[in-house]
Amino acid sequence: MQLKSAPPTRVVTAYNDAADSGNPMHDDAAARAMNFKGALVPGVTAFGFVTHAFVAYFGERWLDEGSMQVRFRKPVYAGESLSVESHCNEDSDGEVLHVEVRNPDLEVCVIASGSMSPNSVTAENVPRSSIPPHRSLPDPKLPAERDQVGDNRVLGCIVPIFAEHEADEFLTLLQDDHAIYRGGVTHPAWLLRQANIIVDQNFAVGPWIHVASEIRNHGLAHNDESIEVRAQLIDLFEKKGNEYFDLDVVLLADGDPDRLVMRVMHRAIYKMGNAP
Repeated sequence: MQLKSAPPTRVVTAYNDAADSGNPMHDDAAARAMNFKGALVPGVTAFGFVTHAFVAYFGERWLDEGSMQVRFRKPVYAGESLSVESHCNEDSDGEVLHVEVRNPDLEVCVIASGSMSPNSVTAENVPRSSIPPHRSLPDPKLPAERDQVGDNRVLGCIVPIFAEHEADEFLTLLQDDHAIYRGGVTHPAWLLRQANIIVDQNFAVGPWIHVASEIRNHGLAHNDESIEVRAQLIDLFEKKGNEYFDLDVVLLADGDPDRLVMRVMHRAIYKMGNAP
């Protein structure tokens, strides 16, 4: 089989669009206190940079039924000029596109792989079990402690809407020129961001870091429609003094279980061992 050429290298400028999120990792002073050079650009924003290549290579159909695995290996800082490079290969599941994001020092900060196969290893850890049930948000938020996280395996739901009037600014900042988004289809970077927000709305987390996601797309979302976000805990574990969680995050258009848009295995450090 003759593979198509991978999308050409793109250069994008990183930006921090989470300075007001409440997560100290996106605040310059707090991040420097934890020995980072400055505020970290959110992983979901870096994810948005790599999705451009997948839509360019597989077409708009990837947003409807494609998959991706993305890992954040090194911090990305606002103002950095990032090189987004792609190559492709074929395996037993078909064509696979691989994308790397390099910082100005040519270090690989983000790696992603994706395909159109429903059985692709790029999303092998995304659950296929029944979707999490609807649950109200806790009030007050729960402490981000292992026993509290483990005892509250089903998270409270959120129901955000990506307003059409916000789309142009969002796409301009993301430097994404695919016409499908200008036509009202919601960008996957906004969708994945909801996996972070549902954590913030359930737990009183301090500094925390999104480290990886596996995404399986199931249908298009459209601007101005409500998206119900549900989540449940898959796993808790400790590594090098940091506490991690794996979440099963489900996004439903209009809260309809028959209109599944995206399902995600979302991994993050929710409690850092070196946090002040």
